[in-house]
Amino acid sequence: MWWVLAGVVLVTLYIFSHVDDWGRDLTTNFARTDAESDDLRPARIALPLEPAAELIRRAAGKLPGWELAEPQMQQLDDGSQEWHFVRTTRLMRYKDDVHVRLEPIADGSGVIAHIRSRSRIGKGDLGQNPRNIRELLARIEAESSGS
Repeated sequence: MWWVLAGVVLVTLYIFSHVDDWGRDLTTNFARTDAESDDLRPARIALPLEPAAELIRRAAGKLPGWELAEPQMQQLDDGSQEWHFVRTTRLMRYKDDVHVRLEPIADGSGVIAHIRSRSRIGKGDLGQNPRNIRELLARIEAESSGS
C-alpha cells in the first residue's frame, strides 16, 4: 500500500514542478508566439523561405517526441508557408499539434516563424504548450547558429 502513496506523491511533485503559471496552466490548452511576449516571441530567421523551412524541419526533427504530421506544407495566400508537427509528451503520451507559419519579411531579409501549440485533449495543459514553443524556439536558435 505504501507504493501507491509513493506513486501519488511522485506524480504530484512532477505536476507541481512543471506548472509555471497556475492561473493559465490549469485552464488553457493553447499557446502561441506573440511579439509582445517576454519569452514566446516569434523567431526571426535570416534565410529565404525555403532554407528557413528546411531549418525548421531539421530543428523539429532533432527534438525527442516531435514528428512532421504532414509531409507537405500548406502554401497560404499571403505567400507564407505553414508546417504541422505533432509533439508527443513523454509521461502520458499526449499529442499536441504544433503549427509553424513562416512569413516572409517584406524587405527580403528573411522570415518570421510564428508558432502555435494546442493540446488535443484536456482543459488545461499544465504549461506543456508554452514548453513546446520554448523547446522549438531554442532548437531553431541552435540550428541557426550551427550547433
